[in-house]
Amino acid sequence: MVVQATQRALPARRAPQRALAALRALRAPVTAALRAPFARRTWAELCYSVVSVPVALVAFVFVVVFLVLGVVLVVTFVGLPLIALDGLAARAFGRCY
Repeated sequence: MVVQATQRALPARRAPQRALAALRALRAPVTAALRAPFARRTWAELCYSVVSVPVALVAFVFVVVFLVLGVVLVVTFVGLPLIALDGLAARAFGRCY
């Protein structure tokens, strides 16, 4: 009976060690997540997003308006060159990124 009592006590001693190991494993991701908002890369990506959103919005509106205008004017044969120029303009806007 003494052997059984010691065998039951061993897992109880290992439980805190396992808990500590689990906490140590979580320390690195939690530390990285808390430091991320203050990193230089975060601010650089935020500035890039703030600058590129207006450019992307202008490009999108321009391409959609001229594409619709070209489809409407395709009956007069003016629309085909307009659609082709719109495709070239879309590629030029894509090179901005």
